[in-house]
Amino acid sequence: MEDKKTWINRQTLHHHGFSLAELMIMIAIIGIMTAIAAPSIMRTIPRYQLRGAARDLAGNFQKAKMEAVKRGANVAIVFSPGTNGYQIFVDNGAGGAPGEDGDVTLNDTEEVLATVNLQTPVTLSGVTFNNNGTGYNSRGLPLAGRLGKVTLAVPNDPATLQLVFSSAGMLKLKAK
Repeated sequence: MEDKKTWINRQTLHHHGFSLAELMIMIAIIGIMTAIAAPSIMRTIPRYQLRGAARDLAGNFQKAKMEAVKRGANVAIVFSPGTNGYQIFVDNGAGGAPGEDGDVTLNDTEEVLATVNLQTPVTLSGVTFNNNGTGYNSRGLPLAGRLGKVTLAVPNDPATLQLVFSSAGMLKLKAK
């Protein structure tokens, strides 16, 4: 006859880990929780991308302002809703006719500082700047007559973000 101590040790040795039934139940629970959470997570990702694009745009406005002061020249930002992007360039009239500095048009040899294409799904849904462009003069102030706003959106989502460019050269981010 086995003694009681040996019998208990044999019983405990055989009960390590999970049974197949326990494992299948855990997998089912995790699957259900994922199915419930996934749609919510998928709805928030485009909004994070929208906010990221707005922050990048605001940062590029600041870059343009700093470059204008540093170079002592106008720096323009021109939006292209058709290509869903924008360009930042030194608007000093280089390569153009006399008087073309500050015209917010990229002339032949004006230096392009950045070309930005917005990442899908973010789109330029509205630009109210005169001829889709704005910029800063050599003192870091907005170019005359170039105030407005840019609206960024994500398709199939009512949320939009607007960057409003004020007469003081400040940007204000508005959620709509």
